[in-house]
Amino acid sequence: MKKYLLSCLFTAILAIVTLQLRAQVGINTDGGQPDNSAMLDVKSTAKGFLPPRMTREELYAIVNPANGLVVYCTDCGANGLGALSMSMNGSWYTLSTNCLTPLSPSTGHHTVMQTEIVWRWNSVAGASGYKWNTTNNPATAISTGLSRLKLESGLSCMTSYTRYVWAVNACGESTATVLTEATEGRGVNAPTSGTHVAAENQIIWNWNSVALALGYKWSTTNDFATAVDMNTALTHTETGLTCNTAYTRYIWAYNDCTNSTVTILTQTTSGAILAAPAQGTHVASPTQIIWNWSTVPGATGYKWSTTNNYLTATDLGANHTKTEISLMCNTPFTRYIWAYNPCGVSPVTILTQTTLVNDLTSPTSGTHVATPTQIVWNWNAVQGAVGYKWNTVND
Repeated sequence: MKKYLLSCLFTAILAIVTLQLRAQVGINTDGGQPDNSAMLDVKSTAKGFLPPRMTREELYAIVNPANGLVVYCTDCGANGLGALSMSMNGSWYTLSTNCLTPLSPSTGHHTVMQTEIVWRWNSVAGASGYKWNTTNNPATAISTGLSRLKLESGLSCMTSYTRYVWAVNACGESTATVLTEATEGRGVNAPTSGTHVAAENQIIWNWNSVALALGYKWSTTNDFATAVDMNTALTHTETGLTCNTAYTRYIWAYNDCTNSTVTILTQTTSGAILAAPAQGTHVASPTQIIWNWSTVPGATGYKWSTTNNYLTATDLGANHTKTEISLMCNTPFTRYIWAYNPCGVSPVTILTQTTLVNDLTSPTSGTHVATPTQIVWNWNAVQGAVGYKWNTVND
């Protein structure tokens, strides 16, 4: 025991002699020399410097404290807490301190889906919890406790999002860490136009299927928002159209992420312009004409007039003959005929015919009936006659 005490005493004396010789002291684990400007240079990355600790009463009991003397007063701070204290010009001062907030968390590896993102960040030393928000505002942020992830759902696919996270402790929160990520999802191509089927007043619009499409929208205007949802149908029948007319329509493919660019569909309804009816063989008599004309393919009716005016013409329906009476004999007449259908009206056809000359034969005498005071004169009918005249004289 005596040998041990002598050894310790020798070591202490040697250290004092060494310190006096060097005049500077370096305390470290790497054998480095103290900085030239320091008498005592303490170096560590794992431990701190701990000054003497005492109460305020013990601090005031120090006799003639030197300027710059530093101690840790255990009850000199606000609310009776400790504070680092220094003697200056005969008085003791506590150092003003700020509570240390944690560092900002670094972003982690997020998990992305079409409509969800699991936001992740890394732990921060000294943090007692974390806050997450969709805006850069810690006051309205959501606390996640010690959890370092946040599931956000109800998102749009194929969309980039920016979020914010803070580490917090009793002193406050860190500066915001910006998290960015985009949801998954694949786009969809525009459908190609199919072969449309046109009739006089309807069009069956057709288009081709598109990979990844969940449905299609069709419209008469270039507006996806108001378009009619066709679901998975690849055809749409549009009725009530005007024949022989060009139409333009619009189609989109869509899936649960997005819609395609628009495809423009064009088609003209059927219905060729009608040919004019050909003049037929009319049947004339002195006072009437039976007008005749040929049928026209595709015509649903005909109109006939004494003037070249379709609007005021007489509609004959599907008839292709017209009997006109009470005409002047031996007189030329001109009439007009049109064919029509729902698509339009043919060019006019001019009909001409002359009534016959009145070449009636004389009626033959019949059997008269006589009485003492009267005679009933009788004669035989004449073909083509519309009446007879009688006189007592040849006039």
